Amino acid sequence: MRRQEAGVTLVELMIGTVILFLVASAAISLTVVFMRSFALHQRMVIVERSGRVSLEVIADALRNASPAVPSGQIGDLSTCATPGAFRIVPGADGPDELEVVHASGAVVTSLRQPFTADSTALVVADAGALAVDDLVVVSNLTRGHVAKITNIQQVDGEWRLATTAPSACSDPGFPGGGYPQGSLIVRARISRFFIGEFLGVPTLMVDTDGDGPVEAEPLADGIEDLQVAVGIDIDGGAASPAAL
Repeated sequence: MRRQEAGVTLVELMIGTVILFLVASAAISLTVVFMRSFALHQRMVIVERSGRVSLEVIADALRNASPAVPSGQIGDLSTCATPGAFRIVPGADGPDELEVVHASGAVVTSLRQPFTADSTALVVADAGALAVDDLVVVSNLTRGHVAKITNIQQVDGEWRLATTAPSACSDPGFPGGGYPQGSLIVRARISRFFIGEFLGVPTLMVDTDGDGPVEAEPLADGIEDLQVAVGIDIDGGAASPAAL
């Protein structure tokens, strides 16, 4: 008699195939879930990192806001506006906007001649670190104005920074008698933070010249909202626990 050969039947083969298919499907499903979870976590980490960096940028601008003007009374001779140290545009049904006048680097000089309502140039002691199209704040430590440099000339040891005359603005809020000799000149920037879209993605944008010609740049993608709250210490004292 022939030796009986071991093997599987067609039914057993089909059952084994079905079981293998179910196991493979479960493994693939788990792999997809893990990959999606990893991608989502990675995206959350990127957004959190971007948000942290953008908060540092905004905080740095606010720390340097209103350079050399403790009162915050700052006008803008380049646009004939009076934004103050910062301006908030509340969104009725959307994100807010924040505009800050702040120092740009540690570039400080002083006036060599008074800057009056009819002056078309700031005569300063040193302008070696300034360039055409820079913004500067001229301040008497009580009030200040932003001016845009349109030309720079050095004559007989003095630097002349050509600007728009304050009288070109209908209501510049200029101090009586102008800014006297010795007033501070600080290089500044007007940064506007708002929510926009970049490549179809909601993004926190920053415009480094306010409403000027320079295009806004993306600061942090994946940021969908910006809400600004302001608290002012009117008496210079420490806040009480109840106020906190």
